[in-house]
Amino acid sequence: MLLQPRSLFIMTDGAYTKMLHGIAEREDDLIEPGKVFNCPDDLANKRIQRDTRISITVRNVEKVSKLGVFDLLKK
Repeated sequence: MLLQPRSLFIMTDGAYTKMLHGIAEREDDLIEPGKVFNCPDDLANKRIQRDTRISITVRNVEKVSKLGVFDLLKK
């Protein structure tokens, strides 16, 4: 999947928990129409340079400890 600058992509439910996902470390990407499902015509079969990427993960986790964060850091 090609994400344009300032894009937002949200994975939830089974897409997050059951599918393998990750981003390989490399300096550029070849945009191939058969492999990139949202390949725009103007980028087909071209290499594009990667830039800085910011990834934020937010999870809802049930409380598993009565200790607070500071109590855990003291140990």
